Amino acid sequence: MAVLNGSNYDKAYVSVPESKIEVIEHSGKVRRMYDSYTIPSASELAASDTIRFFKLPKDAKIIDARLVIPVDGSASGILKVGWDDGVSDDGLFGVAEADFGAGAIDAKLLATAAGFNKSFTEETEIFATVTELTLDSGGNKIELELLYVVE
Repeated sequence: MAVLNGSNYDKAYVSVPESKIEVIEHSGKVRRMYDSYTIPSASELAASDTIRFFKLPKDAKIIDARLVIPVDGSASGILKVGWDDGVSDDGLFGVAEADFGAGAIDAKLLATAAGFNKSFTEETEIFATVTELTLDSGGNKIELELLYVVE
């Protein structure tokens, strides 16, 4: 049976002289951002509408995210959540995770998502884009939580 080391374990406890581990990788302070948007009653969101949630500070590294949409009644709609770099407008949640036509959503960031352990070198806006019209969604709340480290 082999005993293997993670790369940061090796840097801190095995290598001589030991290498410095970035604070963002070990012992970093976790910070939380939360925001919500309530769809106005008797209203719908159109395809390509954008909901801005927050701005990540420069040098932030995302470690987790959660999207909650407690659907009321026969509401439907699809959105994606990410940031604008030309390709990552679904970097946190793609349309498969954010389709509330089939019922309520309580989704966690997948380790396969582009945003998992993603570091940003500049302040970055996080937003949702509607990809399919929301029907009968007035009064429903879209909630987004983001956990990140920055040092």
